[in-house]
Amino acid sequence: MDQEGVLGITLPDRGIVLALSRWGSTSLVAFNVTTGTQSPLATAETGELVASFAGDKIAYLVRKGVHPVNNYVEILNLRRKVRQLVKPASEFAILGFALSSSGSQLFYSEINLRWSNSRRNFWRIGVADLEKQEAHILMASGDEGRPEEGIPVPFAWSNRSREIYLQRLLPFRGMVSQGIWAMKPDGSGLRRVLSEPSYAGLPRLSPDGDVFAYLATKVDALPRDYTPNPGRPPGNVLIVMSPTTGEETIWAQKIGSAFGAFAWSPGERELVVSQQEWSEGQFRDAAFLGIEKKSSRELKKIALRPWRKITDIHMCRRGPFFWVEEDGKGASLQGDGGGPNPTIFLTLPEGKIKPVGCLGE
Repeated sequence: MDQEGVLGITLPDRGIVLALSRWGSTSLVAFNVTTGTQSPLATAETGELVASFAGDKIAYLVRKGVHPVNNYVEILNLRRKVRQLVKPASEFAILGFALSSSGSQLFYSEINLRWSNSRRNFWRIGVADLEKQEAHILMASGDEGRPEEGIPVPFAWSNRSREIYLQRLLPFRGMVSQGIWAMKPDGSGLRRVLSEPSYAGLPRLSPDGDVFAYLATKVDALPRDYTPNPGRPPGNVLIVMSPTTGEETIWAQKIGSAFGAFAWSPGERELVVSQQEWSEGQFRDAAFLGIEKKSSRELKKIALRPWRKITDIHMCRRGPFFWVEEDGKGASLQGDGGGPNPTIFLTLPEGKIKPVGCLGE
């Protein structure tokens, strides 16, 4: 691990950290919701953004050149205003990572590209203690009890269960997902939580770390004229599951329509979901729903042009909920200001916007 000098970071009292990606480069900015101004935090070559935000730290993957072994994880400490680097071992490449809820530890997976192929992978799961400035290996591909196929990649940490959650991926088969697993922070107790056919996309852990929400597909409830496309099928069933007990509960199910982006409401056991209606051969975002275990309500109707779609929803404890709209020409960050029309906070031509976390909470 390495640590670099003091950074000139200025943070708003209330705002949201955004990743603004364009032309292969990503800038992390602190966006002041009240004034609409941006404070730059960092800029790096990232490709598709991989980031984690917890406590007072933001971790993100930096890509250096075309060879993945040169990539590393950069962590911004917003309180101490320093930058830390976690680099893989020689001939290894980092696949993914997740911060602990306090931001004091970074769990990551790395693969040895020289010795791995479609038949066998050599990988390791490590943890970096960001306070002590040291790292060690928790599990490796040759250990007993590991998955028979695929690589477990951390994506979430639960302070409630004291477990790391990992998505098992097949890196030489198009990063196909093979289910969700859990592991103790010392590397013990690796177990399967969710099988691959059960979900579409990546499950979202609730703010209290108690349950997962994910979308599943009921094929016979899709529109009759729906034609499957390559990739993940649309999710039309919203399921909440306890990873400790395995109990699954259907919170919402739609016949002839689907769900798109979704996010947990902070401090509440509610999900904000974009509902998609089937029109002219495609699913289009039509409304935001607030969904609880035994009830749902319409929060806001939306009318997007056919080529626009909602790619992300983000919730802070104070202020409106945010969402990102994209089309082939760029992205915009919008929010619900309480009126009939949404508030457009930011536009980024020819780029993508990814909310990372909330400030001042």
